[in-house]
Amino acid sequence: MNQPDFSQIGQVIRELREALGLHQQDLCKGICTQSQLSKIENGISLPQSTTLYMISKRLGIDVNTLFEYTTTSRMDYVLEVEALIRGYVRKKDYKSIREVVLREKQSPIFYKNHYNLQLLLWHEAISIYYVDQDSERSLMVLDEALNLTRSTSSYYNERELAVINSMAVIHFESGNYEEAVEIYREALTAISQVPKDLYSDKIRIRLYYNLAKTLFRLENYSGSIEICQKAVCLCIRDETFYLLGELNYYIGFNYVKLENNLLAKEYLEKAKGIFVLTENHDYITYVDQLVK
Repeated sequence: MNQPDFSQIGQVIRELREALGLHQQDLCKGICTQSQLSKIENGISLPQSTTLYMISKRLGIDVNTLFEYTTTSRMDYVLEVEALIRGYVRKKDYKSIREVVLREKQSPIFYKNHYNLQLLLWHEAISIYYVDQDSERSLMVLDEALNLTRSTSSYYNERELAVINSMAVIHFESGNYEEAVEIYREALTAISQVPKDLYSDKIRIRLYYNLAKTLFRLENYSGSIEICQKAVCLCIRDETFYLLGELNYYIGFNYVKLENNLLAKEYLEKAKGIFVLTENHDYITYVDQLVK
């Protein structure tokens, strides 16, 4: 059995961070200084055990999996596959996602590693829903994906929360709004019960955003606004545009439904300004249609 190569820990951390689209400051927040993380990633110093534990959890994996990645020369291939799948997700090319998943499930680097297999099952479930319109089977596969790693931790890591988010999205897309709300609230409660620095704020923002959209569909406009505002506060605190435009859009849309035209206009204009900056042309069109 290969022994972990501790000298490669920093490289593995950097590659996983970049694959997740995280900046150094996102990963090290509340764990260590950016300077310390930079030294770890560059192999200048080794992380303390507690630091390594917190970093691995924020990356969404356990420490053992992190060590496993130091023993395989094919880790870069796993990250390439993950990046390929993420690209197809952004394009909503679910048939291509299925093709990648079916091909890679035959590879021992995936089927012999629970964390890697979880990635494939998670996205296989997404393709099942959008290609086959089979919500029941999709949810079964998502549950299978989640259970692959549940025995290794007493709480959810970020990957597991992303899988749970997908479960709620499937319920939302299927019109099962109450079930979706319950899942989102359970996930947010789970996050609140562990040290806040263990998770990046992106997962909180995404869960808040999706919960707010679901409450909007349930015509709970005041509740939707409240949830959006919580997410907006996180965006402002972290100085990120992540879903900030969409959140302001939904606040404005809720005020449209509440017939508060003054506040509706204020938030829709905020949203449009962000969409212009981020070149989100679809949402610019949505805003223009609402303010007519």
